[in-house]
Amino acid sequence: MEKAPSSRKFSHHLNQVVFLLPLVFQSALVIIYRLPSALHYSLVSDLNKPEIFMEQQNRHLAAILFTDVAGYTALMQKDEKQAVIQIKKFNAVMAKQAAAHHGQVINYYGDGSLSIFQSATEAMHAALEVQYEMRQEPVVPLRIGLHIGEVFFEEDKALGDGVNVASRIQSLGQPNAILFSEEIHDKIKNNAVFKTQSLGRFEFKNVDKPIEVYALANEGLVVPKREQLEGKLKEINRSPVHKLIVALTILIFMATIVFLYFDYGRKKKFTGQDKSVVVIPFLNMNGDKANDYLSDGIAEDITTQLSKIPALKVISGVSTLQYKNTKKTFRQIADETGVASLLEGSIQVLGDEIRITARLIDAGTQELIWSNNFDNKNKTNILNIQSAVALRIAEELDAKLSNDEKNNIEKAPTNNPEAYDLCLKGRAFWNQRNEPALRKGLIYFDSAIKLDPLYSNAFSGRADCLTALGYGSFDAPVNTFLKAQEAATRALELDPTLAEPHASLGYVNFYYSWNWQGAEHEFQRSIALNPKYEIAYDWYGVYLTAMEKFDEARSTIDKARKINPLSPFIITDMGFCMYYGTKYDDAIQSLKSTIELFPNFGLAHLWLGRAYQAKKMYPEALAEYQIARTISKDWVPSVAAMGNVYGIIGKKEEAEKILRQFKEWSKIKYVTPYGVALVYAGLKNVDKTFEYLELAYRDRANWLVWLKLDARLDIIRSDKRYIELLNKVGLPN
Repeated sequence: MEKAPSSRKFSHHLNQVVFLLPLVFQSALVIIYRLPSALHYSLVSDLNKPEIFMEQQNRHLAAILFTDVAGYTALMQKDEKQAVIQIKKFNAVMAKQAAAHHGQVINYYGDGSLSIFQSATEAMHAALEVQYEMRQEPVVPLRIGLHIGEVFFEEDKALGDGVNVASRIQSLGQPNAILFSEEIHDKIKNNAVFKTQSLGRFEFKNVDKPIEVYALANEGLVVPKREQLEGKLKEINRSPVHKLIVALTILIFMATIVFLYFDYGRKKKFTGQDKSVVVIPFLNMNGDKANDYLSDGIAEDITTQLSKIPALKVISGVSTLQYKNTKKTFRQIADETGVASLLEGSIQVLGDEIRITARLIDAGTQELIWSNNFDNKNKTNILNIQSAVALRIAEELDAKLSNDEKNNIEKAPTNNPEAYDLCLKGRAFWNQRNEPALRKGLIYFDSAIKLDPLYSNAFSGRADCLTALGYGSFDAPVNTFLKAQEAATRALELDPTLAEPHASLGYVNFYYSWNWQGAEHEFQRSIALNPKYEIAYDWYGVYLTAMEKFDEARSTIDKARKINPLSPFIITDMGFCMYYGTKYDDAIQSLKSTIELFPNFGLAHLWLGRAYQAKKMYPEALAEYQIARTISKDWVPSVAAMGNVYGIIGKKEEAEKILRQFKEWSKIKYVTPYGVALVYAGLKNVDKTFEYLELAYRDRANWLVWLKLDARLDIIRSDKRYIELLNKVGLPN
């Protein structure tokens, strides 16, 4: 008896499956054993080479709006005048509505266009307004498609998978319709302004995954029926057997690829001789400075987490800020920082959604070791990303971790993502170290503390800002150092494992309390808790300089420099240490090298001027002081240094002019009495010098820790009042 057509069809499919089973079994074995590493290293060699990374630097995550004027070609042949009227209106409306909704028309394609927007909501509002205007005379039959995805630019053309998908969705549309992807729908579904209707899932040409397409169903818009839709697609309407055959075929193809790879390729391994890494500032894919704090802060926090891994050598994140948007190759950066691997990445923000991409690069081969994307729908998961990245890098570089070390890395400092965001902003301003930035940093740290009163890192950041304000004499010591002490103490009450607050307490003990043993203890405790915290080494080296232990000081600052080889503060402090150790020529050479790297770093110019002055090279000293004064916008210590030299070289009027300036400035800001004393010392007015040094003592001015070593005060050293003051400060004789 002859089989029915349906039975014959089923038998045919079954025979196909039976025929394929042996091949599938063999393929599966290959895939199980070889596919994971093969795919990873195939990506390494073919898709993730450094030049590709550099090309990705102009990518943006955006809401993409694609348009097309229906029937335009036919109209042009039939009525050229009317076609021109339509296209002029189309161009004008698109430009107007894109600008009105914080978007931009990137490309026009004759009768179509591509626009990008900062959010799905803005893009949808623009689409609504565009279609409203297109319905008015002269009517323009416009199709619109929207999607969210990456866009990159090449020769002023917008490209990317997101553009392709938006174009495909638009191709389904009908005049006066707005169609969009599931990604857009997720962003606008809770907005009562927009009425949406699903049209089902579709398979588009050259798009890997099926996409659910929605139509905007607001009044006046066309909502196409599924059977009316035509475009570059195939509907998902396959029988289960057919799907099985396709799946088996794909498996065989994948197995073949793996087999060819292992025949002709070879697995690449990390080639570094040591377990060392530098985290390059992450790229802000949005391109706006408003999110720079986030990309820089995430990279710095990953560095902090990595520094908790004893087996890793980690270069400080602050050291790498000069590599922001650099054109240097990975090999050049590795050579300059002395590492075997680099972590680079990017951050994209679209509304409340954040995507963080991290890539670990072998410095020797410039090949990709590992990469991953981390998506955060509402910023909550961002608190755990740094730990996840740090642990994965430890695994890839074979850096062993104890359970306690792993737990310490995984511990989140706060559960409040908004407080964390504020803390990142505070840290960005702290890194700038000028007075306006430090005061802004304080505001952000204080705001973070209000949101989470148990946030230890926010208290630690507050202490850092206050110590910097105190050192710079931007405010009275009682308003800075004492408050820094309170903040650092509170941070340690909340988390005794933090190294940073101990360094802050050491700084306060050194510069304000003049508790020399207490300062040394806190610096050493900070280093013991985190041997990779370069600021603790640097500050400890400065302390050792004041204690006249110059060799030990230089060795300690050098340890800081190895962790953070490109910090202007640390390499300036090396010259500073040489200066106080009376190695003036060495100091000049060191500070000139610093200025070559950082020509706009005022502190280096100040100390270079001090070294020139010690060698009686007064014109050179004044020139450097003037540069420091200009850069630092009349910073009192730099102005006082100029006044001191004016007095020494006999320019009495210039010195007295600076004294008058200090008197006027003191009405609106803090002027350290130590600076006034220096000008009087230059004028050889001993009594006035002591008068203001006594006021500095009452203020507990931080500059008094250099009372023994500041050569500018040589004029008073034979006076008994100098010994009395020295004893009151408590400096060792």
